[in-house]
Amino acid sequence: MHVWHKKRKSGGKPALRSSGPSGRFTGQVWTLARIRRVIEEMTGAEYTSPSGVWRLLKRHGWSRQIPTGRAYERDEKAVMTWRSEVWPQVKPPPSTAGQ
Repeated sequence: MHVWHKKRKSGGKPALRSSGPSGRFTGQVWTLARIRRVIEEMTGAEYTSPSGVWRLLKRHGWSRQIPTGRAYERDEKAVMTWRSEVWPQVKPPPSTAGQ
């Protein structure tokens, strides 16, 4: 029996909720620079450019991943508040270049 099935059986749907991201780079994006560093730490192989890391990943069947939808935990009300109240105060002024 799968772990998730056991959790569902013992705790219902709430037991299946995500406890958040896990792993070494919690909450961060896997950039080519980070992947290069992990490759170097784990294997000792050094890649001097992000393009070399990208070619290696492609050769092994990896591709750029894009989320298919919004996060379940997203709070739309908080996002709208931030957009209407906070962003206007912190956004950079319009560029005056070329005037």
